[in-house]
Amino acid sequence: DFEIIKQHLFPAVKDLIIGIEHIGSTSVKGLSAKPIIDIDIVIKDYSVFDTVVEKLAILGYIHEGNLGIKDREAFDYKGNADLPKHHLYVCPEYSAELHRHITFRDYLRNNPEAVTQYSKVKEEGARLFPDSIDDYIAYKSPCIEEIYMECKLEGFIKQRDIKVRNDEHLRVVKCFYPYLRSVSGDERLLLANLEKILGVRLLGVSVVTACFNGVNDNS
Repeated sequence: DFEIIKQHLFPAVKDLIIGIEHIGSTSVKGLSAKPIIDIDIVIKDYSVFDTVVEKLAILGYIHEGNLGIKDREAFDYKGNADLPKHHLYVCPEYSAELHRHITFRDYLRNNPEAVTQYSKVKEEGARLFPDSIDDYIAYKSPCIEEIYMECKLEGFIKQRDIKVRNDEHLRVVKCFYPYLRSVSGDERLLLANLEKILGVRLLGVSVVTACFNGVNDNS
């Protein structure tokens, strides 16, 4: 499916680009993935970007801006119903986001055990949160961040601002508990891992214990 889209794009932009990269979950053999292909068109710099936008517009692609991510330009597409469903981005070769995409992809392609673990987490997250994309993303974040640490992408790990009210701790622990339970041997280690992964300190033993007990009571 990626090759179909690539061959659709390439003739229009071949003289302006460095390459077309298949990224995201569908680019890794054996990784659980939604049937949506993620693609980065790589350009040298923004000197050719306006021309690329014009060429892609002829194919039915509409530039949406960077959507809040520097050096990653997003495109929607119209009139290409026969193409496999996909997300298209254009990035200069020095883009940090492009570096993240390629590094993460290549690490998984070369580490089948990480693929197995990440697939398991994705599938469990989809089962637990079928109606909440935010909770699904939050659930798989610790696994992603562990992979980031392995492939030297620590700079992309976000520090989370989590308040210390009991109900908010309970929600966080409920979200992460199934994954953390699978990698932690006891309550103390589980909670230590939670603090480490989230980048916050859970204040007060009573708060932490209430959260842990709350998870057990409702699991």
